[in-house]
Amino acid sequence: MFFTYVIYGDIYFLLNFFMDFFLLWSAGRFLRQKIVLWRLVSAALLGAAYAFGGLFPTIGLLYLPPFKIIFSFLLVAAAYPYNGFRSFVRLIAAFYLMSFAAAGAATGFSYLLMRQGVAGAAQQTVNVFCLGFGGFFVAVLARRGLRRLQTTVRREDFRLILRLTVADRTVSLPALIDTGNELLDPVSQSPVIVCEYKAVAALMPNGLTKIIDLCGLENPTKVLENTCFDGWERRLRLVPFASLGKSHGLLLGFRPDRVEVDSDYLCEDVIICLTGESLQNGCYQAIINPQALVANERKAAV
Repeated sequence: MFFTYVIYGDIYFLLNFFMDFFLLWSAGRFLRQKIVLWRLVSAALLGAAYAFGGLFPTIGLLYLPPFKIIFSFLLVAAAYPYNGFRSFVRLIAAFYLMSFAAAGAATGFSYLLMRQGVAGAAQQTVNVFCLGFGGFFVAVLARRGLRRLQTTVRREDFRLILRLTVADRTVSLPALIDTGNELLDPVSQSPVIVCEYKAVAALMPNGLTKIIDLCGLENPTKVLENTCFDGWERRLRLVPFASLGKSHGLLLGFRPDRVEVDSDYLCEDVIICLTGESLQNGCYQAIINPQALVANERKAAV
């Protein structure tokens, strides 16, 4: 018995475009990467064109597994800027994770319904509703996946080296990504990284450190009242926070010139807030808000 499949080229192209766009967006969202709309659209168009070419047997050689893997690398490279080898490998892994999750959810739901659908490959059909279910599953995974992973794997896996630069001064310190830190600067809405004061004091002018040592960080307004700014007028911030036993607190913060994570990831628009307390007995000296790993995510998110 022979089966005949009718494939509408325009629908096939659009379907692959939207699926590639969504999978690439999900991979970036999962890893809290910067989302640039035009790059995602360009990469999705490239992916849709590649999928459309698979309808022509004369170029079938380009659709052997090695070429498909190479092309998936090109898609990720087109969708996101290169921020180092480790970051690129993470994006590739996240892209495949989202692809397998979407395919598994859609195919499994399709078998459950046992209905005809649109062609997903030459010998496979998937119901449109099942594709929607797969997309919903991946969206949930992209939004909640990192938070869930952080609560199930060892905390050591989320420790990294934070490198801060102000003018010609640089410090490096151990840090921890902590989903419990959701602190934002209320003015700029920039994410906050909380650091031990002693670990970053070398970045500050002597006049400021002397006032902090004299007044302490418990009352940052008093520090600002007595500070000789030494060119730090535009850097310093007061960031309100709430914690157990303290509903209306203030943290003294500043904006660095450059923030690097593990030497291959550059953060932007980050505020460094100071604490006089020791974090986890010196195991780490900074607590990173996960949103700090996204350069202008709120402005560029789709």
